[in-house]
Amino acid sequence: IGSELVSLQGKFEVVSGNFAELSRKIDTETSSVVGKIEELKKWTVEQVDHIFSRKFLMMIGSIIGGVTILFGTLKFIRGYFPSPNVLIIGSVSLGAVIILITFIVARQTK
Repeated sequence: IGSELVSLQGKFEVVSGNFAELSRKIDTETSSVVGKIEELKKWTVEQVDHIFSRKFLMMIGSIIGGVTILFGTLKFIRGYFPSPNVLIIGSVSLGAVIILITFIVARQTK
């Protein structure tokens, strides 16, 4: 009976040692995976932020440039129209057409 207990105790230590080694390996791999996920998350946030800021700056620049061009065009055209009402109606109509074309093109690119 004594020899069986010793051999059982030895097996218990071997199993316990393997379990401890496996537990350490799992902890190491978990730390590695969590680190990679955090790194990927940081990279993704930086890339998305860069893309949005670039597109936002392009949009703001386009709006400011467009308003400036329209103001200059309005000053130039004002001398050719006898009535300001004709100029207003033409400008509103052209603006509506430009907005409509922009929405159509934006929907087709998605």
